[in-house]
Amino acid sequence: MDIHDRDYMRDKRHSSPRSILSFLGYFFLGFVFLFLFLFCLRLPAPLYIKLPLMIGLGFFGRLLYRWCTTDAPPKISEGNQAQLGLKAERRGDAAGAASHYEQALKQNPEDVALRVRLLSAYHASAQSVNALRLIATLDGQSIPDKHVEELEYLILQYQQVSFTQVDAIYRVQLGE
Repeated sequence: MDIHDRDYMRDKRHSSPRSILSFLGYFFLGFVFLFLFLFCLRLPAPLYIKLPLMIGLGFFGRLLYRWCTTDAPPKISEGNQAQLGLKAERRGDAAGAASHYEQALKQNPEDVALRVRLLSAYHASAQSVNALRLIATLDGQSIPDKHVEELEYLILQYQQVSFTQVDAIYRVQLGE
């Protein structure tokens, strides 16, 4: 199993609907729309007034249902470069992914997850000079524990590394 496989298994976007409405919420919403529909039918008005009200109610209900059941768009603070990098990486274009990750890292230089993705893309595209340059910037940096395994795997391909733990954060120490 490759490092990217583990990452994709862990980072899958959950395809569950927005958690605004649970099953009971949908039931309640359906009951409200049924009540409003029946209210429109019982209005003491001619049919040419009732019909647009009922159509509008149905249209609004469908829009609300679609909004509640679609996934929220991914939030990426680095513009769209990180998302484009992920897409390129999944297509197998490691060099393209590296260029997108470089752009995203320019906008957010402190993002550890982006550094890990960029190092992974450098490794996959055999850009060892760039990988060594990026590894050198990691020396002495504090890394959250969720990235330690991936970083250790990637850095050990090029040189020795050790991690010193302080609470849930690890400090990277490169060896010669």
